[in-house]
Amino acid sequence: MSWKRIQAWEKAHLPKAPRKRRGATKAVADQAIAMGLPEDYVARMRETDGSDSPVFGRWRLYALGEVPEAWRNLQEWSVVGGAGVPTGPVRPVYLSPRWFPIGSDIDGDRLCLDLDPADGGHVGQLVEFLHDDSPRRVVATSFTAWLDSLADDLETGRMVWDVDLKRVTSPATAPGPRATWEAVAERALEVLADDEGKARLGLPRLGVLGVHYKKGFTLEFAGRSQVVRPVRALAFWASEDLLAALNPGVAGLRGPKPASSAWLEGLDTAALAAGVLDSIGPTTKAMALPGLGRLKVVTHKQTGERRVVLEAARTARDRLNP
Repeated sequence: MSWKRIQAWEKAHLPKAPRKRRGATKAVADQAIAMGLPEDYVARMRETDGSDSPVFGRWRLYALGEVPEAWRNLQEWSVVGGAGVPTGPVRPVYLSPRWFPIGSDIDGDRLCLDLDPADGGHVGQLVEFLHDDSPRRVVATSFTAWLDSLADDLETGRMVWDVDLKRVTSPATAPGPRATWEAVAERALEVLADDEGKARLGLPRLGVLGVHYKKGFTLEFAGRSQVVRPVRALAFWASEDLLAALNPGVAGLRGPKPASSAWLEGLDTAALAAGVLDSIGPTTKAMALPGLGRLKVVTHKQTGERRVVLEAARTARDRLNP
């Protein structure tokens, strides 16, 4: 029933309702069951075989027949290795061979069925796989529960179609204009440290600036090998305050990465603070970080979500990777 409820809402509220898809064939469904995919998920795909509707936010849901190839493609990322930071009963790994992607976004992140949850979890729960970040979040206890929750939110008005933003949002947090840098920035920077005394730079209410280490690996594709060398890169993790200010009405936006994963060493914080303050203005779309690069507001083409990205200066990249 969830698909029908969602599709009825789309027809009533969206400027143009997405094309209704047919259900997956029995042969494709039998193959999915043989792979071990949850019966409730396969049953929902038999009703409607995937979706690219805006009601699912940034996710495009695969057709059932796409899942095996999507799983094989995702396993190529297993060479990266490392640990994940779980939110909810999900194993603390970068990638599990028992995570089956059922959807993706334009950035390459995946929405996965977790067939090997941690203690307290549910086989078939939905988890987010972020290819360039470590958090691993349980989204729902099952695909059906996720659809049911979305249908409830749409029907009760907890989620609405925003004509101006051209996406589905929550009206509860929507009032007020989009914030400027000046509205969310405070007139100071602070040096943060963990238990080991390793420093990183906090931009109060904006987020955390740090150094992200990307492991090297060898990628095998189409019979050819490509060696990707390890590098250290500057990265910025926007705070929940900043993301909420830039995206009124959008829930569940990610905040700063955990402290143990990003560091700055030997940075002249006083000079950086002066440069940041000089660049803040009421209509500023980018913030200068002297000697490091700049923070810039960009809009996600698929979802309309406004994000903050760090454009690192070449001098900074060279200093990190001599």
